Parts: sequence; structure tokens; C-alpha cells
Amino acid sequence: MEQIKKKISKTKLEGLNPMARKIKRINIIDNSIEYFDSIIGCARDLGIKGGKTSITERLNGTIKKPYKNKYIFEYCDE
Repeated sequence: MEQIKKKISKTKLEGLNPMARKIKRINIIDNSIEYFDSIIGCARDLGIKGGKTSITERLNGTIKKPYKNKYIFEYCDE
């Protein structure tokens, strides 16, 4: 039963989750762009512990200020 739980949880991680949306992170200092399969993947790359709240608030427009005055986030529509 434990192995089944692990397999199911692996199918829901980051880009494998069917509900995950791709996002792009724009560095406004050097105009570089990076793409991520999910918000969680981007949060891990930035070292944000405890999840994705600060990125989600910026994507939804709740917070207008760039993250650490350096990054802007946008959803990627393919």
C-alpha cells in the first residue's frame, strides 16, 4: 500500500501534475527569461521555502511589486 501511495504522489509533483501551469520568470535587471513547468519548480529554484505563495500572489495581481525587485512572473500560454 505504501508503494502505491508513493507512485501516486510522484505523478502529482510539479510538471507531472495535470493542473500545473507553466510560468516564465523574467529577470528585469538583465532581461533574461527562464521557463518552469510549475510554480513549485520556480519557487524551488529561487529557494523559497514553504511553497509558492509569493509567486502566486504576483501572478494573480495581488502584489504588483517584482519579487526581490528583480523578478516578474507570467503564465506561459502555449
